Amino acid sequence: MKTDKLTFKTHISANWRAVKLLHSLVPGLLPSSAVKALLSAVQPLLVLFFSARLLDELAGGRDLGIIALYAALAVGVTFAVTAVGAVLDKINDMSSFQSGHMRTIMTRAEHYASLDFEHVEDSRVRELMTEIYGYENWNSFGILRIMWIAPSLFSGVFGVITTAAMLSGMLRGAGAETLPLLFAPAVPVVLGVLLSRYAEGKMNIINSAMPKNNAMGSYYLGGYLFPEKAGKDIRIFKQQPAIENIFSRDGFRETRRRMTRLGSMTSGILGLTNSLIGAAAYIIIGFKALSGAFTLGQVTQYVGAVTLFTGAVTGLVSTLTNFAQNTPFLQKLYDFLDLPKLKYGGTLTTEKRADNEYELEFKNVSFRYPGTTDYALKDLNLKLHIGRKMAVVGMNGSGKTTMIKLLCRLYDPTEGEITLNGIDIKKYDYREYMNLFAVVFQDFKLTGFSLGQNVAAAVDYDAERAARLLKTVGLDIAPPGGGNGEAQKLTLETPLYKSFDKNGTEISGGEAQKIALARALYRACPVIILDEPTAALDPIAESEIYEKFDGLVGESTAIYISHRLSSCRFCDDIAVFDGGELVQRGSHDALLEDKTGKYHELWNAQAQYYE
Repeated sequence: MKTDKLTFKTHISANWRAVKLLHSLVPGLLPSSAVKALLSAVQPLLVLFFSARLLDELAGGRDLGIIALYAALAVGVTFAVTAVGAVLDKINDMSSFQSGHMRTIMTRAEHYASLDFEHVEDSRVRELMTEIYGYENWNSFGILRIMWIAPSLFSGVFGVITTAAMLSGMLRGAGAETLPLLFAPAVPVVLGVLLSRYAEGKMNIINSAMPKNNAMGSYYLGGYLFPEKAGKDIRIFKQQPAIENIFSRDGFRETRRRMTRLGSMTSGILGLTNSLIGAAAYIIIGFKALSGAFTLGQVTQYVGAVTLFTGAVTGLVSTLTNFAQNTPFLQKLYDFLDLPKLKYGGTLTTEKRADNEYELEFKNVSFRYPGTTDYALKDLNLKLHIGRKMAVVGMNGSGKTTMIKLLCRLYDPTEGEITLNGIDIKKYDYREYMNLFAVVFQDFKLTGFSLGQNVAAAVDYDAERAARLLKTVGLDIAPPGGGNGEAQKLTLETPLYKSFDKNGTEISGGEAQKIALARALYRACPVIILDEPTAALDPIAESEIYEKFDGLVGESTAIYISHRLSSCRFCDDIAVFDGGELVQRGSHDALLEDKTGKYHELWNAQAQYYE
């Protein structure tokens, strides 16, 4: 957390941007809050005014008609404001706040999903996301805080203005003894600013511990404790005491206590200051009443107005302090939302060819991951033959997956270029270019939605096609509703996992792999890539899946990646990577004949496991 002092301009711009963002997410929230705050500020003053007139009439002429009129007006104003407030509450109920909270989360999620992959893999961006999430859940900082304190700001502003207008009658034509009251409101304001600056420094110190605490909380509570993660390990190795010790040792409770003490101190000082100002006002009003300057009704009116005024000033200063304390957390959010786009989007269209005649070529391509000095790929020259099946093999860390990331434009080359039909792929429309590829990565993920939606990677899908592809990859499913002894089988409507549905099905690793393969086929892309999605299987099982899948891709260009040479020997074209370089290329038999080559070395090193 930055400890630099923030300028007044920074506070204004950060919070104004937050207000605009919130209004765009929940358009009716702020206007309805402002209207309700104005009515809430005016209503007690009108009641005070009519009550004061009623008292004066009782002490004076005692005209029953006038007394009834003032009484009716006081009751009527209260009823009208209450009725309008109830309507606004209905518009602006808790669901609006919940909707606003959900939309802020979705805004972050949508932005994160649209970021360049380079940002997604950047540990600094992940840390920033963790901080934003943690601050929001720790003490409702960020946009969520604006949602809660904006109504208080409206109430404070309108309260100060309306009560000051009523009290102006008390000061009009008054003597020098009332002049201090003109400047009294400045006292809590100045004091509030000073306390805000003091609290800002203290909050920075307190919050410096929060990122680590939040990261730990997100890690343990956000999934580690779940059965699919470490539920079994926690129980077998009795990790519960260790986890509890981590939470207690690293100051979760102490941080919360320090924040509470700081808030209580600032609120107490401001409350005491306003009480003293109110007491001074009461004394002056009392003397004025004794001297005959104020009627009984005016005394009642001004005493009530002073009470409301001091309360409004205290609330306003507290709210402004809240806005100021929220600024650093808003800046974290803006740091994330303002992450620059790193990739050139391109404008050329990728011609949709029925013959899938797409030629891809790496030309002198070298690549370093951001923040590193070593090359993950060096001087790669590689042409992908159209409609052919190519295997990419090599040991872990040899550059195989990096090549695929570059081919799919998850990253752009540090040096050299990749071309599609002779044109640099950066010049093509990014989305159109990405539509050429279907990839099954080693760490592929499925969602908690239905089986059919997972296959199509969409909400709406072609059920007949999805079912056919699942059967093709070896996953037998039942028709909708099951029946005929097939109740235990998956259907296209079956939710995967229990993340969102208690009736969801926990699928096996083998079933998940088949669903991922069906998803790649459903996409019907000219280029299909398998990046070791079956690495957890034994070599024979992996080889069988690869060979079966090879018969399903049809005329598409297919790339099979594996560190197991036996899984890809069926390919006529095998590229061998080592240390980030393409060191050999050819058929299995031709490569094996070169006894000095890397392929021969790897084959013989692995052969004992296949025999």
